[in-house]
Amino acid sequence: MVQVSWHFDKETSFHPHIITRLESIQQEDPNCWFDIIYQLPASVFVDPNQVDSNIYVFGETDLEAPLEHVKEPRGSTIIIRKKQQDEEHEKEKENVIIDLPIHLRYQRPSSTETYRSIKIPKPRAGWTCKIPIKDNEQVDNGPWTRNKNRLLLPPLQENALIPINKMDPSKTVFQDVLVTGKEDYLVLYVPVGRTQDLDMVQMGTMVAVVTCTLWIILATWKSITKRRRYDAKGKRRRSE
Repeated sequence: MVQVSWHFDKETSFHPHIITRLESIQQEDPNCWFDIIYQLPASVFVDPNQVDSNIYVFGETDLEAPLEHVKEPRGSTIIIRKKQQDEEHEKEKENVIIDLPIHLRYQRPSSTETYRSIKIPKPRAGWTCKIPIKDNEQVDNGPWTRNKNRLLLPPLQENALIPINKMDPSKTVFQDVLVTGKEDYLVLYVPVGRTQDLDMVQMGTMVAVVTCTLWIILATWKSITKRRRYDAKGKRRRSE
């Protein structure tokens, strides 16, 4: 029986990791893939360019937007597909650790809070298996359909973040396995700016911008002056 557990790593930073551990997993059917599905709130996101090709990201992926500017308030859905074992070891049980890097979004400032909690729900895990097209017909190996050449994702019709054209209940079935842990979610804490500090931050930002601009102007003027002096000395030497 597959055992699935999960926990945070570096949970006090703005870039924590979700560590998922799979124990005693065994590939019994070459037409099945083991999937882990995370439903992340809008306060966190996964960078699609940072993860492996077996991790699929749907929903909000804007890397720069603070929380109040995200376009998808439901957040994102992450599907992690465990890579299949080769034929030589496909009947052996194995333990797998999957590292999913996530990032926290900047929160709206508050007059009462210095930290805000973010709840990450417990993931779903299970086998996504192909359904034979006809009786006694063998389906092709690999996570792609024969006709449409598209990825076969678990048929989670209740998940509105996954495009409907990415799921086909007539071609796949999803078999859940138990994810261990008493808690239904884990909690992250993200620091929140104070609205009382807004004027000070704006003034400090303006002073920094003006100071840097003046420094650039001064450095440019010194460079031009030095270049002119160098050219003038060269002209005098040539005239002599």
